[in-house]
Amino acid sequence: VYNEVGMVRHTNTEEENSIDVEFHDSTLHHSFRINNIMGHTLAALSTKALVLIPLCDLGSEKSELEEQFWRKQLALSSVPSYKSEEIATLTKEVLAPAVKLFAHSCKSDNDLRAIELCELFSNPQFLQLAFRYATSTGKASLAEKVTNLKSSNNEQDMCRRRSPSPSYQFSG
Repeated sequence: VYNEVGMVRHTNTEEENSIDVEFHDSTLHHSFRINNIMGHTLAALSTKALVLIPLCDLGSEKSELEEQFWRKQLALSSVPSYKSEEIATLTKEVLAPAVKLFAHSCKSDNDLRAIELCELFSNPQFLQLAFRYATSTGKASLAEKVTNLKSSNNEQDMCRRRSPSPSYQFSG
C-alpha cells in the first residue's frame, strides 16, 4: 500500500514474515516493523490508523469477495464527503461483494457473521437486500435482527438531522 501518508510493505521469505510501515513525514510518525504472525494480506494506512486484514483460505471465492469488499470499503471511507459521484460509484461497487458475503454467511448458517457484515456496511440499500435475502431463505430471526439494525440506523439519521444547527441573527 502506498498513499499520501506512507507505505506498507510486506516481506515474506523463509527467514521472515513481516510488515514494514514507513511514513513520508517522519517528524509526525516513526517507521516501524511488526511480525506478520497472523498472515495479513491487506492493509490501509491513514494518519490515524494502520488497518491490517487477515484473509483466510486465500484463493477461495469467500476470500476473494472479502478482499473486494474491504478494498472498496476502505476506498469509500477515504473519499471526501463532497465527492458525491465517487461515493455513489464506490457504494455500488462495495454492494455486490457485500450481498454475496451475506448470502454465503446465510448458506453456512453463520448468522453472527451475517449480522457483523450488516453492522460493518450499514448502507440502507444493503440492509434492505440483506433483509429480503434472509426472509426469502426462511431465516426469520436473522431478518428481524437486520430490521433492528435498519431501525437503529434510521433513528441515528433522524437524530443527526434534528441536531440544532447554528443560527445567526443580525441586528441592524
